Amino acid sequence: MASFADLPEEVVVEIMSWLPPESLLRFICVSKSWYVLINSLVKNTKFVAKHLYNSSNKSSSLVLMCLKNKYSKTQHHEILTIYNDEDNTEQLSYAAKDFEPHKLPGTKFFSAQSHCNGIICLISNHNILLCNPATRGKKFLPNPCFHRDLFMTIRVGFGYDSIHNVYKVVRVFGFFGDLRAEVHTLGSDTCWREIKMEIENKDDYYYPTSQQVYCKGVYYWLVSTKYEEHNSNQIVQSFDIHDEEFHSIPLPAHFPSVYNTVLTQWNESSLALFYYPKAVFAKVPIEMWGMNVSISSKVCNNWTKHLSIAPLEGIYMIPMAFLGSDHEELILRDGSLRLFAYNLLTKKVRSLHRRGAIAWLHGFGYVKSLVQLT
Repeated sequence: MASFADLPEEVVVEIMSWLPPESLLRFICVSKSWYVLINSLVKNTKFVAKHLYNSSNKSSSLVLMCLKNKYSKTQHHEILTIYNDEDNTEQLSYAAKDFEPHKLPGTKFFSAQSHCNGIICLISNHNILLCNPATRGKKFLPNPCFHRDLFMTIRVGFGYDSIHNVYKVVRVFGFFGDLRAEVHTLGSDTCWREIKMEIENKDDYYYPTSQQVYCKGVYYWLVSTKYEEHNSNQIVQSFDIHDEEFHSIPLPAHFPSVYNTVLTQWNESSLALFYYPKAVFAKVPIEMWGMNVSISSKVCNNWTKHLSIAPLEGIYMIPMAFLGSDHEELILRDGSLRLFAYNLLTKKVRSLHRRGAIAWLHGFGYVKSLVQLT
């Protein structure tokens, strides 16, 4: 019987392009020949791109980065990977893994700000850290060059410029009416470049939110403007990673103040905007709107209403993200940070039971990759 090593090298490479990054990197220890082969593959940009493509086309999982509080002053990050196990009709299956970003003196914990191609962008004060949990690669970005101590960081986005084959980080900073932006390109000799930020209503203060999505070369934030007591206006602000331009996208329609909003990715080329009730006992449905996006379009405003989710008895639902490649399962949480999956077709609900208290939670679709931080 032929052994694995007797296969042609191109067949071995094809098989390896479908393996999880953790497994592939462990196989370095199998033999000297595998050490040489795998080391060359993970440094080959074409293989890394092929591996990422294969991983993206498999049934994706959802990663939930949470700050876990074990009833003490000690807090740490944890990654929960939720799997779409269709055979289990009652509960969600998941795997938990501790994740501790590098700590710096005088900084608080790092919170997830953005993610792209298996790379997660974390921020603490002015410190920005990029990490690949699958390969355990980490990279601190240079300190911001402009107004570091005078203005606070409003939001950060991380994405891929497919035209120039580079990754970029954009930082929006300012204070009330004075908003500015700067960009850092990974692998370049330059530090940060301040860029124009031409937006409407420059006197408005754009409040930071945790609602953000990277899709098809463009980063999107759900931001609040003109904040007043018990009321705020919201828009979607986009940033084209290649052209380095900002645009504003209005929400589909005015909704009553009984709703909150959530922005997430629906599928490969669509965004989903959810309106969900603010009050626990509100008898109003969750409204879902979708918007198709394209890497060639500068400004999109084609929101279409897709569905309404009726209130579930005993569950105060807050939408988070879609699970799986078919995007039929929607992950929700309640006020106690308990997790549920709602099937858009069958309208059935599954729960995730786990031990330990969670102090903070941020969920997003995630694809493991071999992308290196340079």
